[in-house]
Amino acid sequence: MMGHKNIGVSVLCPGLTKTKIMDCERNRPDELKKQTVAVATNAQEVEQFLVQGVAGGMPVEQLVDIVFEAIKENKFYIMPNAEQFKPGLKIRMDGILQERNPTNPFAQQ
Repeated sequence: MMGHKNIGVSVLCPGLTKTKIMDCERNRPDELKKQTVAVATNAQEVEQFLVQGVAGGMPVEQLVDIVFEAIKENKFYIMPNAEQFKPGLKIRMDGILQERNPTNPFAQQ
């Protein structure tokens, strides 16, 4: 990519964004809607957490403005909700550096 000054790459970590992602079942083909999947015992709790988080998330229009501004500034990481997630990111990065296996943050202790 040397010499290509107009090509860039960014990593978007949007966090919770107010979208219809939790309604994705509406797009599933009929033949797949009938399939059941084995899920963890706390799957309903996780789903409820995500539904509430997405509903209270950042509006898409606001995220778009942040993304375009970050691209103009040639930012690699675009993390609009970084302050909210930095403690968890730090724990994960420390675990990686210490070569620990990742843990499930939703697992019941």
